This record gives sequence, C-alpha cells and structure tokens, in this order.
Amino acid sequence: MTKSLLFYDESFPYDGERPSKEALDQLREMFTLVDATHLSEALKDKEVSAYVHLHGPYFPKEAWGELLAFFQKGKGLLHVGGAPFRNPVHRATDGSWQIERTQTAYHRQIQIHEILPVDPEPIVELSTDQMLPVMSGNEQLFTIEPTHNLILHVTRHRDRPEENGSSGPMDAHIYPLLKGISKDDREVAAPVVLMENTKGDFAGGRWLFVNQTVREQFWKKDGVSALAEWEDYVQRGVTEIWVKPNYATYEPGDRASFTIQTEKISRGKCAEDWHFYIKLLHESKLVWTDSLELHVTEEINFFQTPIDLMIQKGQYVIECVATSSSGEQRVYLQGFWGNDPSLLQEGSVMEARRDYFWKDGRPFPIVGQTYMTSDVARKFIFMPNVAVWDRDMATMKEAGINLLRTGLWTGWLY
Repeated sequence: MTKSLLFYDESFPYDGERPSKEALDQLREMFTLVDATHLSEALKDKEVSAYVHLHGPYFPKEAWGELLAFFQKGKGLLHVGGAPFRNPVHRATDGSWQIERTQTAYHRQIQIHEILPVDPEPIVELSTDQMLPVMSGNEQLFTIEPTHNLILHVTRHRDRPEENGSSGPMDAHIYPLLKGISKDDREVAAPVVLMENTKGDFAGGRWLFVNQTVREQFWKKDGVSALAEWEDYVQRGVTEIWVKPNYATYEPGDRASFTIQTEKISRGKCAEDWHFYIKLLHESKLVWTDSLELHVTEEINFFQTPIDLMIQKGQYVIECVATSSSGEQRVYLQGFWGNDPSLLQEGSVMEARRDYFWKDGRPFPIVGQTYMTSDVARKFIFMPNVAVWDRDMATMKEAGINLLRTGLWTGWLY
C-alpha cells in the first residue's frame, strides 16, 4: 500500500494564500500531513511514493539529505508555490524559523541548474497544453502571477567521450502543462511544467512544478481535489513512449512505416495497458487510420506498424492519441515528407553584395540563430520529427527569425 506525504507547517515560511482550516481538514483526509520537525523521519518510510511540497522556495535545511535521497529512489514530486528548493530554512536559537539567502546549490543537485524570473506583464490568459492535458479543467484555479523559468542540466555524459561538443543521453524531458498567452497569441511563459526522469540518478521520477504562488482562488475553487489528482499522476512514475517514423523523407511510391517504443520506468507498478489511435494526414487531409492495444512493461519494446498506402509528394503528419488503462492521456505529433524536388527549387535567390545580403530586390538583414530541435536537440538527424521542425520554424518565423544555423554537430570526423 503506497501513500503520499504532504509537507505543510503553519509556522513555516510561506508565500501566497495559505490553505483554510476547511482545506487543511480535506488535505488530512487525502494525504499524510507532516510538519517541518518530522519531515526527515517521514521521508524514510518506504511506503511513501510521492512528496507534495506546498511551501514554494522554502524547505527545512535539515531535511534536504532525506529529500534528495527520496528523489534518487525515482519517486514522485508535486511542488507548489514558486521556485523549487531555492531558500533553505533553519531553526534559530530562539526557536524561530530563519530564511537563508536565495541559493542555487540545492536545486542544482536535482539537475535544475538555474531558475530565472518571468515577468507576467505580457500574459493576458492561461491555457492548458493539449498534447499533455494534465491541467485541463483547472485553469480557473490560477491567477496571473510572476513565475519562473527552469534552466535544466540533465545530460552530464557524452555520447563520444573524446569529443567536447558531443551530445549525450536524454536523462529527462520537460513539458509545459499550463502556458501564459500574450495578446498576440504567443506562448510567453509556462507557470506549470512537468519533468520526467527517464534515465540517470532520478530515473522513474515524475516531477510536477507549479512555479508561482497560489491565491485564495485556488483553495476556494477546490484546489484540494486538484492536488490529489496531480499527486496521483506523479506517483505513477514515468512511462516513456516514442512514436517514430523511421525516416524524415520517403520517395514517392514508397510504403512508409512507424514504430511505437514503450517502457515503464516507474519503480513501483511496472505494467499497464495502453490504447493507441493513429491518424495520418497528407497536406492536412486524412488519408489513413489505425488503432492498437499494447501491454507496456518495464522491458523496452518496439512495435513497428506499416502504413498501407503509397507515399506521394508533400508533408505527412502522424497524430497519435495514447490512453492508458488508468486514464492517462498523451498526444504525439510526428511526421515525414514525400520527397518533392520541385518544391526545393522554389523561392528567390539571395545575393551577397558589398554591404548586405539582398533578396527580392532589397537589402535582407539577417536575424538568425543556432537551431537544434525542441524535442531531441542535437539528435534530430537520427531521431527526426518533421512535425516538430515545422512547429519550431513557424514559431521562429513569427518572432522574426529568418536564418537558421544547424547541421550534424557531433561525430563529424567519423
């Protein structure tokens, strides 16, 4: 029998609106509540599968060793109230709690290298992510507040040890669950994010961060039930799923296929049934569908499915909706191209003149950046996702980017 631990202490530092007495009574029915004095001992309980932290950046300094050990067992974390593990707090000689200065030393041990403030001024509304709808229906719990950007450092080893510029293993993945949207419909913040540890020291750990303070609205609109729902989600651990098209480009007349890769990484329950519904669109038109049931276990498995049609010129998008027997849902977008040489010949020529590049009869100022894909970074050559490339480039074009620097960045000597 697993249980979840919720850290809340009336005397401990806290930003935002504290839970009401009624909310605390409800929390006691759903979680094992523990105060700062007893947190270290409570974390040693092997039956505890998830830890819920309501005090934002503040945490008992003396409990950090047990907290880190808990996370290293691949267990769940639900963190609410601001930047995670930013301000250690210790007991003063008079018995009061003393907040230490803001530090990076603690959260760096859980692979969050830096935490940057995000100004809420451009945000006009909050929207849940449709690819991973964990927050769906809970937007009303949140007010627009200052939030934070987590700078991760989760890859610490090289694929090629002899190369300084080598890529490395993808030990974790981060997803925006709640987004701040600006008046011109751009995504400018992510107040709630999910971090899934698939390898490394924290493998199996599913961590959900609410990186802003919560107000009275949160507790009045049944935030307690939302906490229970999110806690259940993180304590299930990580199920890693990839939908892969094998190649980024097929020749017209080819028959494509795709592969679904699955692995249950949770250190608790190690098997679950998943249903996959797949749609294939060619130039936005539905051309093929399929569905399958897969039993996902702790063993890595690959399921290859042929696409029963001949490839034509143009872009194909794979939409895959994956639903587990426990109700968890994720949407995967993939894609590939039917090779179209004539399309690659379209467009006007760019000239290099004495002072400027010229295009279409006028100067062409370069506004560029280095680009590695938002899903697999430098591994995009061997793990292609045309749908992600299309989305990323549309976002960059909207922001005024007109030149990309990219390529094969590792192992190029071999």
